[in-house]
Amino acid sequence: MRAFPLLVWMMLVCICFGAPPIPKVPSEKRLRMMVAKALERGRAYLKVVVSLTGDRAFRSRYKALKLRLAHLSINRHRAEKGQKLLRPVVTPPKKRKKHPNRLIEGFMKELDRIERRAYELERALAAGKRVDAKDVSALTRRLYRIPAEMRDREAALIGLALLRAGEPPDSDDMKTLISKAKNYIKKRTSAEGKTQFYYDYSAPLTLMFWEELLARRGMRSGLTYRMSLKQAAASLSPDDKKFLQSIVDGLVSGAAFNATRHKAKQKFWVWGAPDNSCTQFVMMGLRCALNLGLKVPTEVVEQAAQAVLSSQQEKGERVKWFFVPFAELSYDELKRIEDSNGVERLLEQSGTRRFRTRPDWGIQRRRYRREGRMQARGFPYSVRPSSQRRPSISPRLSTTVGGVCSLAIAKALLSRQHALKKALEERLNRAIRDGCGYIAKHFDNLLNLKKRRNSYLPPSSHWYFYTWWALERACAMTLLERLAGRDWWRIGATVIVHLQKKDGSWNHQGITGEQSTIATAFAMLFLARGTLPVVGEPRGDVVATGSSMFKKKPKKK
Repeated sequence: MRAFPLLVWMMLVCICFGAPPIPKVPSEKRLRMMVAKALERGRAYLKVVVSLTGDRAFRSRYKALKLRLAHLSINRHRAEKGQKLLRPVVTPPKKRKKHPNRLIEGFMKELDRIERRAYELERALAAGKRVDAKDVSALTRRLYRIPAEMRDREAALIGLALLRAGEPPDSDDMKTLISKAKNYIKKRTSAEGKTQFYYDYSAPLTLMFWEELLARRGMRSGLTYRMSLKQAAASLSPDDKKFLQSIVDGLVSGAAFNATRHKAKQKFWVWGAPDNSCTQFVMMGLRCALNLGLKVPTEVVEQAAQAVLSSQQEKGERVKWFFVPFAELSYDELKRIEDSNGVERLLEQSGTRRFRTRPDWGIQRRRYRREGRMQARGFPYSVRPSSQRRPSISPRLSTTVGGVCSLAIAKALLSRQHALKKALEERLNRAIRDGCGYIAKHFDNLLNLKKRRNSYLPPSSHWYFYTWWALERACAMTLLERLAGRDWWRIGATVIVHLQKKDGSWNHQGITGEQSTIATAFAMLFLARGTLPVVGEPRGDVVATGSSMFKKKPKKK
């Protein structure tokens, strides 16, 4: 009886103050174990999705059920109009054998449930009862949430996620994904051998996939990621080089076509309608192309930077300044820090309100005027100047992290090619700094989780897991370990691990609008943390060391 008042008091506290929005962040050792387990389960899920393309039993049953639901929808519409129903109206469910694969058996059980519900609706139609259209559409949505097939345009993203989760580059699943990625590019190639990519995510993802694939193939003991990537680029076969260069040429020609199609006064180097989201993927792809020794036009990168800069908010709310390394330091200064083995010390100071240099870095001491130096200026979805943009279009967190990533890549690529002008560099630094201020200010938007029994649900936000991966890329490119003093990766990893489903996926399509396989790949890419920063090595254990995250690391002597 003494426990009863305590229980009542705890219930009142939960009602008044609410449950905590995110689970408690565990210790670093515990979190690494949780991330390793989540990556292993997500990897197993994606491998099953890849293998479903050759599973005849599952595919035939899925197609039959898809046709059956279409038949049910037509009969419901005909019954509503008082017309004669198509035969057969009712199809009894059939018995089946248990599938040997546990995950595929889970998909088959979901098909069983959909089939039983369809049978009930068919019987209701046959009895002359009214069937609501919402019931049929709900069944169709449930069916489409099952990853029945992997399309060619998804192969590069899934392959990139699997590689960064520790999948061997020469496995059978990798060979299937490579073949599908090549098929997608061949389908987009004309009879004359020309390609033109606009409003296309898969083409730049193919470049990212190939870079990761070559780096992983060249990894050996004693080699860092950058060293293995450099050796892989030097040994690139002529056929692969021609194939990858055709993608780069297609992205450049697609940008020129899109600018002409929209009849823009300024020739914006953009893709799509035009948007910041697609632009950041293309910028990542072109960076991978340059890492592989391919030809990337300098003027194209400069036009991209000008286009993204023009879309940023002109004014924003003042926020407390924190140190953003790639906004406060030039590319040459960062390379000198890397040569002096000072990257780790630099990362320790990132996101804080101080920066102390060392004599061996060769950087002149400078004082930062903290107050009023940083504003929260975001990027909207549309890559257009404010004069050509509707006032109703406001900045978003998902597109702001994309804009910051695009500008950081533009600064790095132009600096590497010795084509970065002083005036443009100052604009880029200010835009990157203020963009990071906007990200830090709105970071809590990603943490508004919903509690349901013993699990969590993501907030009602479209492309939720996409935003997490975009955040990882932006922070990696700007060398940010913390956002205004907060460890963004540890917080994000805790959130994403708790959002994983029992089957290993991050299937919250009804809330975030992301397809199951796509959301799973985005979540795994955030957890693996394999984006190559401007200087130094990737922060993820799988990529940075060339060893598996799921094995114990050797102790340092």
